[in-house]
Amino acid sequence: MAILDRNTLDFTSHSPSQTWRYGMRLGQLIQPGDLFCLHGEMGAGKTTFTSGIGRGWGAIETVTSPTYVLVNEYHHPNGNELHHIDSYRLADTLDIESTGLEERLESNVALIIEWPEFLMNYLPEERLFIEMLYEDEEKRRIRMHATGERYEKLLETFTGAAF
Repeated sequence: MAILDRNTLDFTSHSPSQTWRYGMRLGQLIQPGDLFCLHGEMGAGKTTFTSGIGRGWGAIETVTSPTYVLVNEYHHPNGNELHHIDSYRLADTLDIESTGLEERLESNVALIIEWPEFLMNYLPEERLFIEMLYEDEEKRRIRMHATGERYEKLLETFTGAAF
């Protein structure tokens, strides 16, 4: 683990189950309105990490990849919601509008966006950006960058809980 600066944490996961557990630790810290942007090539572990986030957050439903439906919505027993957008297949502004992104950002739901590079012009500056890199069959490098006071504190808390 390396703390590159106050806002950036870089670490390695050595297995899919460890990637899932890191996601679970992060999920335990989610608050309504949070925005997590998850970037990485196909096979980098984004879905595994997000599944862990959902479990840690307390999703009633099993977290799966929304690649073909674009958006999955998960519910917490306390009534909170976690929405998961996969923007890989978004081709134009009409597709983006079909995800209800603007409404989701204005609501009080927590939001995970995979392939955020396709939506950067529509996203607020404050967020937790998570980059996942495939290193080998088991190993993934994970870099988290926090922008904004809420996410800086979240990253600090995550670091203490995970390491």
